[in-house]
Amino acid sequence: MEDESGRQDLDSSSDIRFLTFSELVDELCPQYMAMGVSYHEFWHGDYTQLQFYHEAYRLRAEQENFNAWLQGAYIYDALCAVSPVLNANAKRGTKPLPYLKKPYKMNTNETTSAKSPEELQKIHARNAAARFASFVAQWNKRFKNKGGEDNGGNDRPITDRDTGEEQASCK
Repeated sequence: MEDESGRQDLDSSSDIRFLTFSELVDELCPQYMAMGVSYHEFWHGDYTQLQFYHEAYRLRAEQENFNAWLQGAYIYDALCAVSPVLNANAKRGTKPLPYLKKPYKMNTNETTSAKSPEELQKIHARNAAARFASFVAQWNKRFKNKGGEDNGGNDRPITDRDTGEEQASCK
């Protein structure tokens, strides 16, 4: 029975029905058979192996989902490449864009290995120098707003030692 707040009274056995163990197992058997467990193995095999069948099924479903998404991405790219030709207002002689030359890279390590460690170190050093120059500029701006002098009168531009290019000034 329900009281005024909408909660069910747990003492009444009106609509609540619990499954027995045999009913639960009978319900699970077809599900595990769909995962690849044989009938004989489900009923007479080692029950601890069922978790591995379940995990393998989940991984296969995840892989199928990814493959379907990847196929959709390739179809989308193909449609985007041909879409200029399909436009009713397109000029004569419009040609479709070329399709991808190579498949998508699935391993992200392939893209980062294109630069040598020395190049990566230079990039990191330039980024650090730019962040520091930005910090100094903000610091000087706050200091100047409080009535102080700027940078002790040092107006020399900051340059990159490797390239000699001028970077953001500290003013």
